Amino acid sequence: MKKTLLLTGLSLGLMACHQDAVKEQPVVMAEKVNSGITLKNMDKNVRAQDDFYQHVNGKWLREFELPADKSNYGGFTKLAELSRERVQTIINDVSKTDNAQGSSEQKIADIYRSFMDAEAINAKGLTPLKSELAKIDAINSRADLSEYMGYADIYGSSPLSMYVYIDQKKSDEHIVYVGQSGLGLPNRDYYFKDDEKSQNIRDKYQQHIANMFTLAGIKQPEAAMKTVYAIEKDLATGHWTPIQNRDRDKTYNKMNFAEFTSKVPNVNWGAWLTHTMIEQPEQLVVTQPSYLDTLNEVIGNYSVEDWQNYYKWHMLSSYARYLRADFEAEKFAFYGTVLSGTTEQEPRWKRGVDLVNGLAGELVGKVYVKSY
Repeated sequence: MKKTLLLTGLSLGLMACHQDAVKEQPVVMAEKVNSGITLKNMDKNVRAQDDFYQHVNGKWLREFELPADKSNYGGFTKLAELSRERVQTIINDVSKTDNAQGSSEQKIADIYRSFMDAEAINAKGLTPLKSELAKIDAINSRADLSEYMGYADIYGSSPLSMYVYIDQKKSDEHIVYVGQSGLGLPNRDYYFKDDEKSQNIRDKYQQHIANMFTLAGIKQPEAAMKTVYAIEKDLATGHWTPIQNRDRDKTYNKMNFAEFTSKVPNVNWGAWLTHTMIEQPEQLVVTQPSYLDTLNEVIGNYSVEDWQNYYKWHMLSSYARYLRADFEAEKFAFYGTVLSGTTEQEPRWKRGVDLVNGLAGELVGKVYVKSY
C-alpha cells in the first residue's frame, strides 16, 4: 500500500514538473504559407458560378497593360524573363574573361558579341547571304532543283519537311518522318479565309515579300512576289488544317521508301538526299499523305526560275533578323506587328540572348547550372 502511494506520488510529481516545463517553453508561431491565389486580381462583381475565369482574373485583365513588345503575357512570361536576365548575366561574365579556345564560354561570348555588333552587321548588308543566294542562282535543272530542295530542308525552307524522330507507335525506335511545309503564313487557312482581317493579312504579306525583294535588289520584285505567293497558295491547297493535324492516327502513315517516292515522281530523291544527312530509309512515316499529290503537281507546274524566286524569298525571310537594320525592321513590321500585334521589338540584348539559347542552348545550360 505504501509502495503504491509512493509510486502514485512520484508520478504526480513528475507530471507536475512536466506541465511546468511545457508551460515554460516559448510559443512558436506557425510560418505563414501563401495560398497562391492572388485576391487582388479577382473581380468580385462577377459570380464564380456565372463566369469563374472572369471572377478569378477579371480585375487583372481590365487593369494590366500589355507591354508593347509582347503579344501575350502570363506566369510563364515572367519565368522566361527571369531566365533571360540570368543568361544575360552569364553572357556578360564570360564576355569579360579570356576563355579557352573551343570552350563553352568562348562560343557563347562570340555568338552574343557578333549579334550585338549592329554597326558591323549594317556595314555588311546582304554580304552574309551572297553565297547562299548564289547556290539558288546555280539551279539550272530539275535535278539541281531536287538537290537544292533537300539542302533547303535542313534550314526549314522547303515545301516538304523530312526529319528523324521517335516512332509514335514504337517509342523505343526512331524513324524518318515526312510532312507538309513551305508556307510563309502560319497555316493554310490564312490563304483562303474570306473575312476582312484575313484579306488584309494576305495583302500585307504580299507587300512584305515585294519589299524584301526590293531591299535585296531582286529584279522585278512585284513579278517575283506574285510567283512566290502563287506557289505558296497552290501548296496550301493540299495542306491539312490544324484540326486535321491533331489526329495522331491519321497523321501516322507508314510506307516503304519506294512507295513514298512513287507518289512524288517530280522529285529526284537521290539528289534530294545528297545534303540531308539522312540515308535512304527502308520505311518512313508520312504525316499528310494526300499532300504528296499536291506537292508533285506544284513542282511540275512551275519553272526552275519560279522556284529560284521562291527559295530566295524563304532564304531572305529566314535570315532577315540577322541582316542589316532595314531587313530586320521589315521582317518585324509584318511578322511582329501585322501577325502578332506587337508594336515594338524587344531590346536587342533579349534577342541576342534568345539567339545564343537557340544556337548553343546546351552550352548555356552547362554554364547556367554552375551559376544557379
